[in-house]
Amino acid sequence: MKHHIPKKLNQQTHLLEYFAGTYGDYLSGIISYSVKGYYDNYATMDEHDRYWETDKAIVRRNRYALGLRGNGYEHVENYTDYMLSHKIWLDFQPHFDSLSPTKVLFNTHPRLILDSPYDNPEIYRTITNKFNSTHTKFLSISLDFNSMFKVACNEYYTSRMHEEDDDALRAFYGVFKAQVDKQKGALICIPKDKLFVVNDIDNLSPKDISIYGDVDRERFIHYQDLYNLHKMDLLNWYTQRLLKKTRISRPDFIKSLEDYI
Repeated sequence: MKHHIPKKLNQQTHLLEYFAGTYGDYLSGIISYSVKGYYDNYATMDEHDRYWETDKAIVRRNRYALGLRGNGYEHVENYTDYMLSHKIWLDFQPHFDSLSPTKVLFNTHPRLILDSPYDNPEIYRTITNKFNSTHTKFLSISLDFNSMFKVACNEYYTSRMHEEDDDALRAFYGVFKAQVDKQKGALICIPKDKLFVVNDIDNLSPKDISIYGDVDRERFIHYQDLYNLHKMDLLNWYTQRLLKKTRISRPDFIKSLEDYI
């Protein structure tokens, strides 16, 4: 017997959009885990299932089950409430029903359009979609040097680009420049009331995610501690190591990054 997929979920649905490297899976995970009423696919799984290794990467990545990334999602012109409903009915039944959530948070990256600049509104799902009931936010990271440097390190050290060779700094510069360009482009397009701004990921507090509902502080701290243990502590170590070494050996390079902001 075929299941009839509803046009939209009965639950309140949210979509958080972000560029790779800006901690979107972490924020989605801690919201779903610690804000009351949200569906958490990993509720009955081992904590290690929230992270996965990448070939030749130094720092592990996060895993968030309700991500609309890859598998062709990046090429879809418009997102709809039905797409979100289909995702749940296809991948998460009957576990979804057994938990009886009242809210569901999905996340995604901006749309891929060949040669499109980052100030093109059409690439942002937050403002260019066919939603009738889904609430959307865009994750924005502070445009200051330390924040952008760490975001670039997050992308750099969770990939193969960190190889120690003559092209390493050139590759990092490309990552850093792209991250700054992306944040600047998004700020041109996304209205302020649609922005979810993170000023300091290391000092994230329950207040920062309270826009999504009532935060259970104990669960928040538990999730944050695990994230630090599995990922953030190591990312911070490599971030500070690269910054200190390069300030000494190539101060001109660091100055060029600071000036690019």
